[in-house]
Amino acid sequence: MKKKIFTLIKYTFFLGLGLGLLYFAFRNTNPHKMFLEMKEANYFWVSASVLVGIFAYYSRAARWLILLEPMGYKPKISNSLYSVLFGYFANLAAPRVGELARCTALNQTEKIPLNALIGTVLLERVIDVVILFLLIVLSVFLNAGLFGKFFLDVFKNKIQSSGNLNLIYLAIGFGFIIIAAIYFWRKKIASFSFFLKIKTFLSGVVEGFVSIGKMKKKWSFIAHTTTIWASYIVMAYVGFFALKETQHLTFADGIFITVVGGLGMAVPSNGGIGTYHASVMFGLAALGIENETGLVFATIMHASQVLFIILLGTFSFTMLYLKKNKKKDVKL
Repeated sequence: MKKKIFTLIKYTFFLGLGLGLLYFAFRNTNPHKMFLEMKEANYFWVSASVLVGIFAYYSRAARWLILLEPMGYKPKISNSLYSVLFGYFANLAAPRVGELARCTALNQTEKIPLNALIGTVLLERVIDVVILFLLIVLSVFLNAGLFGKFFLDVFKNKIQSSGNLNLIYLAIGFGFIIIAAIYFWRKKIASFSFFLKIKTFLSGVVEGFVSIGKMKKKWSFIAHTTTIWASYIVMAYVGFFALKETQHLTFADGIFITVVGGLGMAVPSNGGIGTYHASVMFGLAALGIENETGLVFATIMHASQVLFIILLGTFSFTMLYLKKNKKKDVKL
């Protein structure tokens, strides 16, 4: 019961965070002006941007198979793709639940141990963080002033009072106290059955990380990773053509918006609601685009992706359900 209450509080908090940032982003905008800009947008380019995402989804599914192969597992590409799409769909309901959802889905259709699947997904996340960092470096190299302006705008709007700074210092201090307590009582904590289960779970996670060293298809892995991130950049760049005010932006600007959008999506919220809108708005502001236009762009891009994920996620859930039941019927 306590676990359910904690889970409910956690999800409510992250939903509130997203909605709060959404309100923060829209609070000083002109709704009528934004509506007119949305009405005048060229949705051919929006559709083209959304369709580019298919390459990213497929490559993510194919890359997952490459990570699983050294452990002796060879699931079908269709099941991997359905699981990945279902994971994106689940993220709309609650932040970070998508990773577990897609692992559970593949576990039930292919009977691969859950801890091994989670290990490979965690490895994917580490790799994605590294790629995002490299793109940040590339963006800084292309135009260092953009990131300076972006973070300055965020700082001005997010941390305006000394009270907020004191709260941050207090949180950091509290974090150090928790780390110290864990260190001093580490032997007693390690003896708890709960932590023994975690140790067993982590052994499977480590197996997933070790798989990259045994990988036979390294070049295919690199190619799919490149395709994933290239697709994200092209999605942003193609999306620029949907609005007159953003049509002049360059491919390098597409890299920059992909990076700041990725930073926004890294903040836990339901499907990037609020966090993506605010970060893209600040990113486009650094490129000289008005806040209203930046929010129109972010809203159109985010809403189109969400609708697409709902369609693909629903279809994937149906296919996974049918495949699971078909296996049960065969056993009977």
